[in-house]
Amino acid sequence: PIYEDNAKWQNLEKAVIVVHGASVNPDDYYSYMTTTIEALGVSESTVLIAPDFKSSEVSSGDIYWSSLGYRDGKESSGTTKISSFEVLDILISRLSDKNFFPALNEIVITGQSSGGRFVHTYAAGNRSESLYPEIHFEYIVSESQYFYYPTDERIDEQTNNLYVPTNCNGLQFWPFGYELAPDYVSVLDKATFNDRFVSRSITYLLGNGSGSDSELNTTDCEAVVSGSSRYQRGENMYLYMDLKYPNHNHKKTIAQGISHNGSAIYTSPEFKALLAQLLNN
Repeated sequence: PIYEDNAKWQNLEKAVIVVHGASVNPDDYYSYMTTTIEALGVSESTVLIAPDFKSSEVSSGDIYWSSLGYRDGKESSGTTKISSFEVLDILISRLSDKNFFPALNEIVITGQSSGGRFVHTYAAGNRSESLYPEIHFEYIVSESQYFYYPTDERIDEQTNNLYVPTNCNGLQFWPFGYELAPDYVSVLDKATFNDRFVSRSITYLLGNGSGSDSELNTTDCEAVVSGSSRYQRGENMYLYMDLKYPNHNHKKTIAQGISHNGSAIYTSPEFKALLAQLLNN
């Protein structure tokens, strides 16, 4: 339990929240991240949380998100309606309770694949970061193939320049654009959301391996125009930020030789170095 009676976690200064992908396997991600946190020697000072965004009602009354709705901040599908983004806000509010976590000063939120899609928009849309100015927030988007763009512009891979694709009506719709954003997000106007998106500390964790990627969407135009491969889509997103918003607060880390693989990327030397840097800031 996050809270225990009369417990005060004096030594817990950092928290890592890892969001699973479409396989809905939080236990695996808890295991991958435990391996890395222990390898870094920071397990005694770090809280690790791997939320389970269930895809169906396993037990009566379960909160669940059908059709992977959790990754876009949508409301749950059962009787109880709650945005998946609000679920994370609740977890963060508990971590921020000084009665239990008096020393906590940083929260790193990361997600792999569809979990990365979740983190990319949660980074800008969440209500937590502004509520707890004493806590430093970092967001790591790992191997997502889908990205939010503040404008309809994309990267032309032949020229590395910005252009506006034609005959693609999905560009402006959430989560690729702001239109039809879920209720949790739409309380912000688009300009405010985009300002937050540009200024929040987001790292793109990209695997540049050449292995097969059977889950890559090569059909929907809004996915196809973002890049020719999962790795290239991440590179294009980062280049877009450089060209469009030179003063952005986004970064990238490349895990060499790793294809679409949550275990490999979260235990890679590159991720370990990135996490060590963030936790030691």
